[in-house]
Amino acid sequence: MTTTIQNSIFSDYVSQYTLNVGKSFTLTNVSFVNNRGGLLANGGTGFLDNVTFSQTGTEDIYAGCAALTIANSTISHYSTRITNYGQAPAAIANFTDVTCPSPGVPNITLKNTVIDAPRAVKACDRIYPVPNDIVGENSVVTDRSCTIYAAQRALIMLGPLQDNGGQWVGAPGRERPLLTHLPLPGSGLIDSGSNCSPFDARGFSRPAPCDRGAVEFGATGP
Repeated sequence: MTTTIQNSIFSDYVSQYTLNVGKSFTLTNVSFVNNRGGLLANGGTGFLDNVTFSQTGTEDIYAGCAALTIANSTISHYSTRITNYGQAPAAIANFTDVTCPSPGVPNITLKNTVIDAPRAVKACDRIYPVPNDIVGENSVVTDRSCTIYAAQRALIMLGPLQDNGGQWVGAPGRERPLLTHLPLPGSGLIDSGSNCSPFDARGFSRPAPCDRGAVEFGATGP
């Protein structure tokens, strides 16, 4: 069974994992904000599209050797690293220190995704097995520890986490804005994407050429 979650925000959770999605899942237009821990994948396969992770205390994603595709997404601020070994603060982690299935076949793919790592934290750390089990397709990372392209922070230029318009999300009576990081004017993310989703996390249309990350600069609502 596939777990499908869309148009949602998870914030201020203090448990080790904010969300346990099982072995098959799809997340679309989801924000994880100011949580102690992030997403628990537990192996299997997962697809994330237009997802924002911001201000997570430990790992943003516990991959558990899952085959993950992270598309049109933004991972920004605080403990932003990629690792599939151990449980040190990281963006993406696997629990085990043994080789994941199909060694040498990347189990993490980033597409049109930006990882804005803090200066004191590696974006990619202890990816196992060697070489790094990750592929970046038109994605940028502000740290040269990754095997994918590293961009200067001055070129990424993300705005603060805030309500950038679009749909409100949540249960009836408890709706709230979907908080996101919008590229600032002059950002290298603008018009540098390819084959993006037709809509961004807010439900706004993405023209061609599209932006990398979860939200489209200059887009207007439906």
